[in-house]
Amino acid sequence: MHEEERAGDGARASDVLAEVRHETRRPLGLARAYLALVLEEQLGPLTTAQRGRLRDVDDKINQAQTELDQRLRLLNPAELADDPAGVPSLQSLDVLPEVQMAVNRIQTRVDLASGQLELRRSAPGARARADRRLLGRVLDNLLENALLYSNGPPQVTVEVDCDEGARPFVRVTDYGVGMTPEIAGRAFTKGYRGHASGSQSGSGLGLWLSRRAADEMGAHLELEATLPGRGSSFRLDLQPDGSREPEG
Repeated sequence: MHEEERAGDGARASDVLAEVRHETRRPLGLARAYLALVLEEQLGPLTTAQRGRLRDVDDKINQAQTELDQRLRLLNPAELADDPAGVPSLQSLDVLPEVQMAVNRIQTRVDLASGQLELRRSAPGARARADRRLLGRVLDNLLENALLYSNGPPQVTVEVDCDEGARPFVRVTDYGVGMTPEIAGRAFTKGYRGHASGSQSGSGLGLWLSRRAADEMGAHLELEATLPGRGSSFRLDLQPDGSREPEG
């Protein structure tokens, strides 16, 4: 009987995820269609600046749809196992450019919030064995969290370095609201929400998904330090890349 109940729960969960994917894809697709009309200047001429901004919006919508699909796959283990696109593809990566791309993706939001985001290149040649898609997801989530839990204009520091064993890591530090020991102990619990600094609150999935994505590619994500009113620091330890770059 328990097996039948679990099977029923799994089927219902799969149906809900499919419905979420379907119902969100429609408005996102409609938004991209309207943007295409504007970009084709069917509603009037555009300046170069306007065209650039609209292309940025189109890119963000496309990115949102991709991220939604990826996260829904991650929430449905059966689908993840059946979908080759959901299987981690580990490769040798130069860590700094991957981090720089994540910083670039969120920089506009930092600027709009009158904040500052500093990237420290302590180990510019650090290489890791990781999945580019999953690494990008973890970095995006950590940076979004840093903004969400800021205290006033966000102040965020991102550091790329290697430990004494030459294992590369990325540290994201904010100087925001921080966490109490109780909140810190549940930070990676699925569905648990901390206290955001503004009217927005987290989904309760970001850190849980991030740790799960890190585990998928053999990395480790931890809350390194936090203090109420002083901010938090998260550290992502990556697999070191054993391959050597050709000399010359």
